[in-house]
Amino acid sequence: LTLTVAAVAAGMWLWKRRPGWDDVQVGCVEVGIILVAMLLVQGSTWARPTWGVFWTWDPRLTTAAILLLAFIAVLALRAFVDDAYRRATWTAVATLVAAVDVPIVYYSVKWWRTLHQDFSSPETVAGSMTLPLRINAFALLFLATWLVARRARLARLKRGTRVLEPPKRSALVAGE
Repeated sequence: LTLTVAAVAAGMWLWKRRPGWDDVQVGCVEVGIILVAMLLVQGSTWARPTWGVFWTWDPRLTTAAILLLAFIAVLALRAFVDDAYRRATWTAVATLVAAVDVPIVYYSVKWWRTLHQDFSSPETVAGSMTLPLRINAFALLFLATWLVARRARLARLKRGTRVLEPPKRSALVAGE
């Protein structure tokens, strides 16, 4: 969800050019990277006793690993661009490109029937597990929202009152 919100914020930055959208986008990307990394580590921990291996080239695992690498690349790109306006713009475009993998990860269990089970639903989950799963889902949603808000606030404070403006035409021509 955080990476989908990152894509929305990236699109809003490209449309409106308001610094707050860049703040939200970078917060969502950073929190999303942490969550996807946790997903892969916890999934591998669970996979060892169940499948007998920590990693297999299952489509869900592979697309999730690609997602993690794509969003790490977004942050790497962000670190190498000095001009704040260009950094926000290039990061927004890279985020939109990386976000193409989000629905692929989500639907991978439908498209490729391999080791992973189909989508869970109230009919496929034991009744005793429904409430704990919902509580955990809401707790994780709350935590992710709180972390993104804190990170966006930190970005805003770090930026201060500086306005993100496009570079001057002469700077673009000179390649500075």
